[in-house]
Amino acid sequence: MTEQSAKKDTDEVVAVRKKSRVKFFVGEVLIYLAQIKVFFWVAFLISGSLNDEDRLVEFLSARFNDNSLSELGYIILGTIITFGTILATQKAAPENVWFDEVADEILMSISRTIYFFGSSVTGSILAVSLFIYLNPDNEAPKPEFWLSLSVVFGIGAFLYGCLISYAFSHKKYVAKPGN
Repeated sequence: MTEQSAKKDTDEVVAVRKKSRVKFFVGEVLIYLAQIKVFFWVAFLISGSLNDEDRLVEFLSARFNDNSLSELGYIILGTIITFGTILATQKAAPENVWFDEVADEILMSISRTIYFFGSSVTGSILAVSLFIYLNPDNEAPKPEFWLSLSVVFGIGAFLYGCLISYAFSHKKYVAKPGN
């Protein structure tokens, strides 16, 4: 074996330290909260620091419409279909290591897609909550309603995405208890 081929072999080795379940969960929470913060700031900035109701409503209308709930259902259904398709392909070509690695990465991206959708809704609803708090209106639902709605939606989307992420990464990246 030449020195150059030995160097090439060592360049392709990557050491990944496994995380405890707690570290995995905390990492996922931080990723999700960062995404929520991004969408909150987008709504905040587009609405002129939550001073322009028309621009905030326009921003929210672009994010939410009559199809938003069905879109969420389609995301869940699409997740299941994609997962099934990848598993079927892996079963058909079990010896293909390259596809196995790519399939894992594709499956891991599903949780990020769920995080993206969930955090965009959650961050936008948080902006609405703050807007209504700063600009009270007796006809609008109270800010607490919007805050509660964002928490419920945010936790639901996070749990769905986190469970998918854990399911596809726990063998490779999450340490078993006692390790």
